[in-house]
Amino acid sequence: MRRLAPLAFALSACAMLQTNVTGEVTYAKDAKGNFELGEKALKDHAWQDATQFFGYTKSKFPFSQYAPLAALRLADASFLQAKYIEAIDAYKNFMKDHPTHPKVDYASFQIAKCHFQDLPTDFFLFPPVYEKDQQALVDTQSALRDFLLGFPKSEFNEEAGKMTAEIHHRLAAHEMYVARFYDGRGFTKAAAWRYEGVVKNFADTPEAAEAAKRVAALYAKLPAEVRHLGQPAPATPPPAAPVTAPVAN
Repeated sequence: MRRLAPLAFALSACAMLQTNVTGEVTYAKDAKGNFELGEKALKDHAWQDATQFFGYTKSKFPFSQYAPLAALRLADASFLQAKYIEAIDAYKNFMKDHPTHPKVDYASFQIAKCHFQDLPTDFFLFPPVYEKDQQALVDTQSALRDFLLGFPKSEFNEEAGKMTAEIHHRLAAHEMYVARFYDGRGFTKAAAWRYEGVVKNFADTPEAAEAAKRVAALYAKLPAEVRHLGQPAPATPPPAAPVTAPVAN
């Protein structure tokens, strides 16, 4: 009897996890049952089981109300594992396949959140993030803008607004880095234009106040024909920056 105890325990554990002795999941008979098993597996961080249950729900019951929900949860499973590229593709496919679904705003928000979560962070051995290429920030800002414009009444707007503020701050920090580079090397026009860009594009950031002071001081040293503030932009562009990236408006 004692020898049978480990086997009995293993079989009991398999039953609790809805898996058989070979490690394969045991599917329910209907869409609702499989979806709920997937939800439980996702909650328990049993990623493989969750993926199997949701995938089965989606493929075996394509006309069920649970099929689009399963597709969305497959995307969530990738997101929760920090597989952000896979998650973005899955959320985009959900939006394309189910454009009128009540949770389409959630999918759009999650796309932006994937970009946000995947942004580089500071590490003491590497240069500060504001010195690096900012394309990832621009992509995140674009995804957030698409969400906010597409779903102005979404319940996720407040969180998206906070993320947008953080993106603006980081983009402004980069522009200030480039402006200071020019400023410190005597490229007065280029520095002034960069500072002005911070004032115009990132007025909601702490960097804007410092930029306004510097642009006023620098324009005081320049002839009127090269000033931007309140006047048409000059035809000649500033010198190329050492590190630069387009800023989405």
